[in-house]
Amino acid sequence: MNMRSRITRRLGAMLLLAGLGGALLAAAPGAAAEARISARDELVSPRLDELAALDDAAFRALFSRSPVKRTGRDRFVRNVLIAIGNSNEPRLAATAARLLDDRSPLVRAMAVWALSELCTRDSFARLKAIHLPQESDAAVQEEWRAAH
Repeated sequence: MNMRSRITRRLGAMLLLAGLGGALLAAAPGAAAEARISARDELVSPRLDELAALDDAAFRALFSRSPVKRTGRDRFVRNVLIAIGNSNEPRLAATAARLLDDRSPLVRAMAVWALSELCTRDSFARLKAIHLPQESDAAVQEEWRAAH
């Protein structure tokens, strides 16, 4: 079963919100009864292209002392790519395209899906002609074949 058949726009948005929700809020120091919730400055209005560009070290630094860190960089970036694919912003296609060479097959597969949502048929076909023959992971290959 390919990623496309398992993902809907609503699920993609929910995954991103669930992933970011814990990171956007952090408990302030103090007694439990008086604990206050405040937004972390660096995550108030995160840009999808910046979140997608996080490598493992940057991900760990950004989400230190956050439950999102347990998600791991690859699953987090997958969720960001779902949001990118659902964004209806063709300018984010370049961000997704950069992740076609990511070390994680999970990230590469979702980059393919995001591009299938944002690119024209012709531009997607050009990317497919370049990347599919080089792809060794079966799930990513299936995502290429299922798209457009």
